[in-house]
Amino acid sequence: MCGIIGIWAKNNIGKETIPLLPQALSTHKHRGPDHQDCKLYSKCGLGHTRLSVIDTDARSNQPFVSDDGRFTLVFNGEIYNYQELMEGLLTKGLNLVTLSDTEVLFYLLINEGEAALKKLNGFFALAFYDKQKETVLLAREKMGIKPLYIYEDSNQDAF
Repeated sequence: MCGIIGIWAKNNIGKETIPLLPQALSTHKHRGPDHQDCKLYSKCGLGHTRLSVIDTDARSNQPFVSDDGRFTLVFNGEIYNYQELMEGLLTKGLNLVTLSDTEVLFYLLINEGEAALKKLNGFFALAFYDKQKETVLLAREKMGIKPLYIYEDSNQDAF
């Protein structure tokens, strides 16, 4: 079991809560004792606690960030058909460095956006941040096996 946490600031007051994310994430350590990290941006903060299951390599730790720093993913769950989806990415010439469903999901979201969610077979909750467009995609599977709790006020969305 892993845990994800995040803040999306709607204004300068909301931005003041982003530096508090590491402290908030520390309360989720029981959800993922293998790794814990946050990425903080001007309008967004994303955190993840990891229980290593599919790929225990440290390269699969999250938040998962693109080499250019544009995209960031935090994800909790399991994508059952990730190996099939991985084959499709490899066929397109993408060079993957892990054997994780996280990296497959990450590149599907980069290449296909929200439409990638329709290809997924599994249970999950995720947050995918595009720093260039300043957008966050929050999603979970339809059954809600991995719940995604959202708090919203006039200054921020937190999950």
